[in-house]
Amino acid sequence: MVYLFIFVLSGVGALLRFFLSVKFNASGFPWGTLSVNVIGSVALGCFVFFASQKHYFISKDMHLAMCVGLFGGLTTFSTFSFELFDMIQNHKLLMAGSYVMASVVGSLLLVFISFGVLQRTFS
Repeated sequence: MVYLFIFVLSGVGALLRFFLSVKFNASGFPWGTLSVNVIGSVALGCFVFFASQKHYFISKDMHLAMCVGLFGGLTTFSTFSFELFDMIQNHKLLMAGSYVMASVVGSLLLVFISFGVLQRTFS
C-alpha cells in the first residue's frame, strides 16, 4: 500500500512543481524551482515536526509516502542542477552563485526555522 501512496503523492508534488515552474520561471531566473525547494523545505520541516509529536500519529508508511512522495515530487535537485549547469555554461556565474546560496542555505535554514517555530509553538 505504501507504494501506491508514494506513487500518488509524488504525482501531486510533481504537478505542483510543474505549475510553479511554469508560473514563475519566465523571468530568466529559475524562481519556480527556487520556490518549490523553499516551500518544500518549510513544508517538510512542519511535517517532520508534527510527525515527531506523540499526540499526532502518522504511520511509518504515511511518513515515508509524504517525505519520499509528496516532498520528493515537489522539490527537485535534478532541475536545480540542470539550471545551474545552464547558468555556468552561459557564463552567468554571479547568478549561478546566488542561486546555489539561496537554494541550499535558504532551504536548510527554512527547515530549521519551520521546525523550531512549531516546536516552540506546540511543545
